Amino acid sequence: MHDAVQQALDAVADSTGMDWAALGADLEDQQTLSMLRALKEIAIIARVHDAPAPSARRALPFTWGPLEARHFIARGAHGDVYRAWDPRLEREVALKLLRSADGHEVEGGFAITEGRLLARVQHPNVVAVYGADRIHGQAGIWMELVEGGTLRELVAQQGLLTARAALEIGIAVCRGLAAIHAAGLVHRDVKAQNVVRARDGRTILMDLSVGQDDADGTTGLEGTPMYLAPEVLNGGRATVASDLYATGVLLFYLTTGRYPLTATSLDGLRRRHDAGDRERLKANRRLPRRFSAVVDRALAANPADRFASADEMGAALAAALRGNYRLSATTLAAATALVVGVGAGALQLSGGGDQPPRVAVGAADAGVRAAPRRLQLPHHAMGTPSADGSAYPYVDANGHLSIWEPDTGQSLLIIEATPDSGSALMSVLSSDGDQVAFGWRLPDDGYELRVASRQGTGLRTLIPRGTAYEPVPIEWSRDGRLLLCWLRQRNGTSDLVLLATDGGRPRLLHTLPSRESAYASLSPDTRFVLLSAGFEADSSRGIRLIETTGAEARVVMATSANERLARWTPDGARVLFLRDSPTMAPSRDAWTVAIDNGELQGDPSQVEADLGAVTSLTMTAAGSMHRILSTTSADVYTATFDVSGTAAPGSPTRIDPNQLGSHVSPSWSPDGRSLAYFTTRQLTPGATPTRTLTIKDMASGHTRLLPVPLRFVAGYTPRWAPDAKHVMILGRNE
Repeated sequence: MHDAVQQALDAVADSTGMDWAALGADLEDQQTLSMLRALKEIAIIARVHDAPAPSARRALPFTWGPLEARHFIARGAHGDVYRAWDPRLEREVALKLLRSADGHEVEGGFAITEGRLLARVQHPNVVAVYGADRIHGQAGIWMELVEGGTLRELVAQQGLLTARAALEIGIAVCRGLAAIHAAGLVHRDVKAQNVVRARDGRTILMDLSVGQDDADGTTGLEGTPMYLAPEVLNGGRATVASDLYATGVLLFYLTTGRYPLTATSLDGLRRRHDAGDRERLKANRRLPRRFSAVVDRALAANPADRFASADEMGAALAAALRGNYRLSATTLAAATALVVGVGAGALQLSGGGDQPPRVAVGAADAGVRAAPRRLQLPHHAMGTPSADGSAYPYVDANGHLSIWEPDTGQSLLIIEATPDSGSALMSVLSSDGDQVAFGWRLPDDGYELRVASRQGTGLRTLIPRGTAYEPVPIEWSRDGRLLLCWLRQRNGTSDLVLLATDGGRPRLLHTLPSRESAYASLSPDTRFVLLSAGFEADSSRGIRLIETTGAEARVVMATSANERLARWTPDGARVLFLRDSPTMAPSRDAWTVAIDNGELQGDPSQVEADLGAVTSLTMTAAGSMHRILSTTSADVYTATFDVSGTAAPGSPTRIDPNQLGSHVSPSWSPDGRSLAYFTTRQLTPGATPTRTLTIKDMASGHTRLLPVPLRFVAGYTPRWAPDAKHVMILGRNE
């Protein structure tokens, strides 16, 4: 045996470092060189799966610069990961202290360069990197601490995923990859162990430590063999196409528990690839053909036969999801609106269309979709619209009941309030828009529940005069035969009832111990009612499900994210709901989760981030999402202009159409790269506003929100330091 081979064997056996290039530099014997290459590959695989020896870990806790590492989490292929505390961010972070390929700590500039590259990626489906540095000769990266489990753990604990669940995961992975690729990077190690389902419902790509700038031309074997594309196994460079191949392997594994191609050695893998000996998913009759077709295309041996981009693959997965599960008019059309702030209230109409949802602020759209509309409301207290969204009932400040048409902007008076007859209360239109149900307050403080035609004729009483409770209509059944209502009792409780519109006593479904404003939604088949907190509630008990047959209400989802405004999608196959935004309070994020026969199916998925302070949420039968926002009037705009005056100025652009709030006092940084301005947000009238100093990088679009415990001084703008790294603000103490 050649001495070089013996040295390599000893290094692999002892898990010690080895300078592979120097070891084979003077060798000419091809057999020996082949053995060294094989041993190098074994060392790489062993390093990927290596578990850290307790004796090799640092004693905890320890400090690394400003961070305090408190708990050891795991050893990855390129570094040890710790749970650490960042006093500047006032949060826990994940700290990765990097190692070189031979196991030694990294001291050079690689970690800094890597951190800079990873910081390019800002996307909810990619772990967020906060910074990178070299301190006391040790390089490290600190990033978002993601609580959750990997997809590998999910399959081990729950078994194979359904095609629908895999499609939703695949769409999220493709969105994350699209952001990575847009930054000039490739991931290089997409696999079930590197994708986490976070507790907040997100699917997050992790461990980008093998990611490198796509322009560096780096080659070599990086990644996990079963996920490696054939061209990478043969020594080619990792590319966008190889990331998509690995995504195909991931989806194959999630739904079958197997890999499309296996072998006992890397040479065996290469031979099977060369022979085209790969299992086709289309042969699996258990899985939908459209899903199998997407996966099989991603696994094509020739990179040119795969999808051209992550966006294209994501769109194909979304099309398969719609085609197999009829979601084009529900989930996928439910999140394309941009939030703007004009007036005291605004209605946001999200158009339908057949493109995947825009899932995060700043994420690129996957295609051309119907543009959202933003409309000024005639009054802040709007009722539930017709199923097609063409008409909204509302009661003005004088108690008059009117119908407002968003398309024309016209209002039609239906029932006039008078001192002798009384005044209208909350109202809801029937699905066909022909009838309106509304509460009515009588002059003697009694209440009735009434129904009238859209023209104000055919007035009839469903619940006659009473003084014990106030009727609040919520939603009509699709056929117009049932009406879901709250009866707010004078004794402080609230009864949820289902009422036949042709007469009869209300059917009691549930009683709340207080007159809290809960949000209820009747399923299309009228079998179930969803119950969740409204927008003004300070706390939430999650989403509860009530069977209209009389079974007790039960909680089906409850997290610290405060699920609110839950409602059924038009096909009854999913639940659309809002959660408090973890980064943009008091804004909310939109989520959906599948439901079948009253049981949730799989984990929720986010369809839109930072919708703003949503006060009402509805969906039309065609799949458009209508949301009413509590807004303010001020905003910041930017526009281009020619200092010579020879060209006309460009059109003004709102500084951030995706975030709700009052933006004032803009100030450019000295280098012209960033814009600082104040943002004040108020969820509801009378609530304590939140104030932030907002810093926006105009090139990347990345926005930082810095809490400011001051009352801003009118007319005062932030003052930048000459180095463009510090901002001075002036205000009064709270």
